[in-house]
Amino acid sequence: MYAETAEAWCLAPQVGNPKFYGYTIEGSWVISGEGRPYDPNVGFARRVIPKSKGGAWELGVQFSRDDFNNAGVEGGDMGLGWVGVNWWQTPYWKYSIGYGTTGLTQNDTFGQLHRVQMRVQWVR
Repeated sequence: MYAETAEAWCLAPQVGNPKFYGYTIEGSWVISGEGRPYDPNVGFARRVIPKSKGGAWELGVQFSRDDFNNAGVEGGDMGLGWVGVNWWQTPYWKYSIGYGTTGLTQNDTFGQLHRVQMRVQWVR
């Protein structure tokens, strides 16, 4: 599980020096039982190391929200949701597929993006 908040300050006196806010929450579950070892040298969990020749399977989810309205700026509100699955074939090769949607509401107008995301990744 991972979560963070963010705040951005903009030096723009003509519109009142706006501040923008957001947060994200992510989580995963390694179905095959492996974990992500924490590395105190870098301050985060490392890659999944498969225990068997069949690799390691991981489910992941993400949700985030951003508010781009403040001090005269009407940038809108954005929300993102994503679900996916990873297959760690080896400690170095990961294959991923997922589905996500992003929505933006600005000035009473709503737009939405749907995506399927695939990735082949070599992790050093």
